Amino acid sequence: MAVYSDSMLQKIFAKSPTFDLNKRVFGKPVTISGGAISCNGRNVKSKAKIAVKAAAEAGVMGLKNYEVNLDLGFDVVVERELREKGFLGMRKTKLVCTIGPACCSLEDLERLAMRGMNVARLNMCHNTREWHRDVIRKIKKLNEERGFSVSVMVDTEGSLIHVVDHGVPSSLKAEEGSVWVFTAQKFEGSRPYTVQANYQGFSEGIMVGDELVIDGGMARFEVVEKMGDDLHCKCTDPGLFLPRAKLSFWRDGKLSYHGLPTLSTKDWADVDFGISEGVDFIAMSFVNDADSVKDLKNYLFARSSKSIRVLAKIETLESLQKLEEIIEASDGIMVARGDLGVEVPLEQIPTVQEDITHLCRQMNKPVIIASQLLESMVEYPTPTRAEVADVSEAVRQYADALMLSGESAIGLHGEKALSVLQMASSRMELWSHEENRQSSIHNRQLGGSLSDCIAEEICSCAVQMANNLGVDAIFVYTKHGEMASLLSRNRPYPPIFAFTSDSDARMALNLQWGVIPILVDLVDDMEANISKTIDLMRTNGMVKEGEAVLVVSDLTATHATSTTFQSIQSRLCGNSYPTRNDITRLRSHRSHPTVTSVVREEPTESLFMKELKRRGMTPTSLLEETNRGNYGVEDEMKIGDEDRGFSKRNSVSTELDKSLSNQREKSMALNSEGLEGLIPRAKLLLTLGGTFFLGFWPLILITVALFSCLYFYLGPSFVHDGSNASISPPQYIDPYELLEDERISQIAPSLK
Repeated sequence: MAVYSDSMLQKIFAKSPTFDLNKRVFGKPVTISGGAISCNGRNVKSKAKIAVKAAAEAGVMGLKNYEVNLDLGFDVVVERELREKGFLGMRKTKLVCTIGPACCSLEDLERLAMRGMNVARLNMCHNTREWHRDVIRKIKKLNEERGFSVSVMVDTEGSLIHVVDHGVPSSLKAEEGSVWVFTAQKFEGSRPYTVQANYQGFSEGIMVGDELVIDGGMARFEVVEKMGDDLHCKCTDPGLFLPRAKLSFWRDGKLSYHGLPTLSTKDWADVDFGISEGVDFIAMSFVNDADSVKDLKNYLFARSSKSIRVLAKIETLESLQKLEEIIEASDGIMVARGDLGVEVPLEQIPTVQEDITHLCRQMNKPVIIASQLLESMVEYPTPTRAEVADVSEAVRQYADALMLSGESAIGLHGEKALSVLQMASSRMELWSHEENRQSSIHNRQLGGSLSDCIAEEICSCAVQMANNLGVDAIFVYTKHGEMASLLSRNRPYPPIFAFTSDSDARMALNLQWGVIPILVDLVDDMEANISKTIDLMRTNGMVKEGEAVLVVSDLTATHATSTTFQSIQSRLCGNSYPTRNDITRLRSHRSHPTVTSVVREEPTESLFMKELKRRGMTPTSLLEETNRGNYGVEDEMKIGDEDRGFSKRNSVSTELDKSLSNQREKSMALNSEGLEGLIPRAKLLLTLGGTFFLGFWPLILITVALFSCLYFYLGPSFVHDGSNASISPPQYIDPYELLEDERISQIAPSLK
């Protein structure tokens, strides 16, 4: 990857002898030695009056006014979400929907796109190519006319055995103990307890006693008899036959059927169909090694003028054994937990999913979590709590995308399932940030060349800088999407806005975590690109005054020299350079909750204290003067008067005791109040007493009169007089007798 040096930095490196950010960011000079690289910050003037502030910025030449093109390739859903929630409230996990009979109309596709669908998946196991072609053209029509940015994924069928026709269009239930016939012979209509397989010779190598598993465990059979190419199987675990259900044969815990290629003849025809229709992704089913992925990528490179990404589906035990090389060869991974659960014990699926997700992040490849995320919503309008927890766990593991299969393809509540997926992922992302669950991992080094290694380090530092400074967003200007992908790998808290002029890169970035791809015409001058994009977003109301963004780029100018540098800039929407206090305020605002403080009014000072302050004789002022003497005050002293100032401060400090304590200060403040402090208190007491008497004088008079009448009517007996009562002294107890009794009781056992 080429590392960028724009014209702005080249001019600065040629002219400036020192690299000084003393007056710009941290209050300390920053110098890059060895290359004589330097710059001094200058005021930046632009049409939008955007102040440029360096996090690693050298000063900039004045900007020109640019002709702004208002045609910005911005997804309408992202634009709406940005206006409603702001930068930090945007969802980062991408959503993939499988398109089927339940959502194939233009209106249904538009509603799914409005609810956040980033990628539309077409499963080539179902329907005809004409049907898929119609869906692809509808999606492209929505992208062009309605402003969406939905990518298209084609999922190959793979070399697997599945049901062709079981006689009815819907699911069919297999009862325990019933015997079924599985055959490759074609027949018309429906036959009871008869299932047609799609592959001729599927029964070769199958023996009596082998286990037949339907759709990853939906139903199970035991082979009881083999007659030619037909298999007679007895149901041991009742379940449902869905249309085009997958069949797999097992013997002693291992697959008993081998030898099928990864891509069948039909799959290669489907790949050609995807090339002709200009799809963005092709997902390979049942990938067992990296060679099959490389063969498909070479085929696409030779046949397609468009950059089509290849995703490998992990759904076999053999693919787990060669996981790292498959991830390295592919452009992304799909964790197909349904088929994977057939070969891997169910209790190990969560661990396997987390390991795959972690490894994909390490190797900078997007990963999709698929299969049965909200399976109950195929029939019911609400998901189970366990399904929501499953979705949240995938988001917590920082999976790039979540995928709906039957929920959207044939489900009764596909749109609602997508809404549940969106809300659950957004909530979990927010919770992860608030609870500081975004633990950083040590990413392995990917690039072999120096420029690639530099780009990785730049992205890592940029993400760390964005999180520490609390910027609102990261703007990356990229040609093919590499820099945006590296930023996504580090999982920053601010969203990543990837500006690119390559439509293929824009569609490919729809699977990257936290990346919002935007199609825009880019030029060699980075300042022109930055000014234009921020101007456009401000014009459309997507950027507010005072919001800070971090700018990164991997664009290589046509006039760049062999020695190039990548710039990282921090932009603040405003009309002046931000100060160091602005950065501190921004960091505290992003890192801590808002706390409202109550400011109390200071008590009124006495005249005596005011006079002491006027003369500079209060303990506080004397202590402050002493401290100023110790640390020095440049504003009050001249360099030539250092000796005189030092002796003056010593004379002041010797007149008073230096060991003044807080207790003495309080004592002096109390004694200084005198009569002036006593008069307000006396007035307050008199006011309270008078108010109480005026408010309760009727009750006081009634109480006094009542007790007076009782005394005169009952006489002296009304008041108890205990002066004449006889008092008997208490009984005397001799303590020595008690001690004697206790001593006898202690020695009594020994006497016996």
